[in-house]
Amino acid sequence: MKILPGNTSMLSECNLNQVDMRRIFKKGDRARSLVDGKIVEVLKYLKKNLVEVRWFDLSSKEVRTETMKEDNLSKAA
Repeated sequence: MKILPGNTSMLSECNLNQVDMRRIFKKGDRARSLVDGKIVEVLKYLKKNLVEVRWFDLSSKEVRTETMKEDNLSKAA
């Protein structure tokens, strides 16, 4: 696309340097861990690709929280 005086208003509205975080999951969504198959609940995003999740440990009967990469999660049915 050529930059002409008529196109500069469009370029000023679109901030090309700003990169939005892709957020596939929302707070409270259930997701399946691709690593071990556990169903986890998304608590919050920490960084661009890092998510804090909560899951229930059946062996110790406790609720655990850990951080996982967003790429290691998939939408739970």
